[in-house]
Amino acid sequence: MQQALRNKIIGFSLPELMVVISIIATLIAILLPIIGKARESSNRVACASNLRQIGLLMSEYSQVNRGNYPRTKYTVGATPQYFTGATDTDPFVTGNVLANDMTAAFFMLPRALRAPTKVFICPSSVMEADKLSGSTATKRSNFTASSNLSYSIECPYPDAPAAQAGYKWNAIHPVDFALAADINCGSTSTSDDVTFPTKTSPTKDQRIGNSRNHKKAGQNVLYADGRVEFRSTVFAGINGDNVYTRQGTTIATNDATTPLGFPKNRFDSVLGVIDPGAVVASTTTTGTGTTTTGTGNTGNTSGNGNSGNGNGNGNSGNGNSGNGNSNSGNGNSGNGNGNSGNGNSGNGNGNSGNGNSGNGNSGNGNSGNNNGG
Repeated sequence: MQQALRNKIIGFSLPELMVVISIIATLIAILLPIIGKARESSNRVACASNLRQIGLLMSEYSQVNRGNYPRTKYTVGATPQYFTGATDTDPFVTGNVLANDMTAAFFMLPRALRAPTKVFICPSSVMEADKLSGSTATKRSNFTASSNLSYSIECPYPDAPAAQAGYKWNAIHPVDFALAADINCGSTSTSDDVTFPTKTSPTKDQRIGNSRNHKKAGQNVLYADGRVEFRSTVFAGINGDNVYTRQGTTIATNDATTPLGFPKNRFDSVLGVIDPGAVVASTTTTGTGTTTTGTGNTGNTSGNGNSGNGNGNGNSGNGNSGNGNSNSGNGNSGNGNGNSGNGNSGNGNGNSGNGNSGNGNSGNGNSGNNNGG
């Protein structure tokens, strides 16, 4: 009797196991998006808190600097720079920090006010807090790398027309003026382009211009009055201004590759620093090559025509060597090395050198014209 009962005690059958597994899989599929949304919601709150702290730090800085917000070396009209001279001990003296460095201006907050570097990292981004190479912010002049900053700051360095139009980098701004926000996604691909949407674009197109920090849903924006709002569009500035680009144009005239640059007037926000995750690793600059004709060096020859080999090397791209055609006759070939022209980019094409026949005259290898593509 007991043996019969033991024989009847068995585990789940295969169909029953399949049902249990399918139920678990269904629950996971339902719960994962909910958990993800909850995590992102929490990250948005933490991100907004970071930006509020940044706003308080900027206010504190202005109070001890005659109302001015932080910036370092400034040359009117010089192109904005980023992440230069990180290990310099003083950003205001001659050194590796270049003029108009926007991130050096941002770094004045941890440098002057000892703000922790983790404040400058959005928890929804892939960036990491700057460890400062084991040093302290007071002994450095900039963030170590682009991976140590996930917020964009308003351009602190107006050009001459902007200054004449009333732009000033100080605590006196309209309340809706954007001072900082989640990092600018740039304009480097079809999915990351702050210049693409318009004010009336549908939601799917607005996402293309949004920061990558929050999965393209939008960005937290810090305003001049200290408040932070999550906006689902880049048109979050004064009168619907695109906070990441120069007012009235998609690409700033002083920077042909990114939508950064100088503000147009005191109502224009241009939040700089491009998300490195959205930037193409290497960019080929289109240019026009300088044409230079090279003369082949003569080789040791005997007999009749000698062939010259011209090798053209462009600065960007590889020059294709030209093959010299020798005229008939018996003789040892001379090697002519064509001096290459300097092509800004593109492939240099070497034209073949022609060997002159008779009496062992060496061939002149003419290098190809390097035309930048």
